[in-house]
Amino acid sequence: MAIIPRMKTEINPYFKAAAHRDFTKSVRKEVTMSVGQITNTVTVIKNVFMKLDKVLDGAQKQSPQHYAYALNQTAKSFARQAETEIGTAVHRAFAFAHVLVLLFWPHPQLKDYVLARLYKKCPYLIPYYPGVPANATPEERKAKLRIKPDEDVNLYLERMAGDAALLAAIAQTEPLIKLDDTVAWGGWRILSRTDGAWCK
Repeated sequence: MAIIPRMKTEINPYFKAAAHRDFTKSVRKEVTMSVGQITNTVTVIKNVFMKLDKVLDGAQKQSPQHYAYALNQTAKSFARQAETEIGTAVHRAFAFAHVLVLLFWPHPQLKDYVLARLYKKCPYLIPYYPGVPANATPEERKAKLRIKPDEDVNLYLERMAGDAALLAAIAQTEPLIKLDDTVAWGGWRILSRTDGAWCK
């Protein structure tokens, strides 16, 4: 099952139980705070990577469901930053991309979660025209293009630019901090995965 539908139908309902409240609250807090601290310095990038790696490692040790939840929250947080911060300052994309590229080594599944979240927010990242029926209402047309109700066109373009900038930065970033010299990065391969299967 694709990532977005699985989160909606399986993972998120599972974590609505009161027994998981402490876990979900802790993951959201740690991930949001860590991603919000990212700046373009090697020390900060390394520290944020270590914090997020610890969160993901801890979730992975609990169960596949816990791991999926943590991966999704991490991807959502980066996608949110792409729209709120990177869109107005695209040069910041590389710091966020650097943290993600480092995380892709110990957590390769995170790639698909990040792509799913970016593709969900920005239809222009996939060379595929979603198609808008001729009789579609203005609201339906906006929904197809991920335009929020009453959203200013300039703000919309900033959001789309942020998503595109983060994806492009990921593809170009060669991590300064080597985790495993036997692994070739080849970030450009991410851009070749354009079938949109993550979000269907």
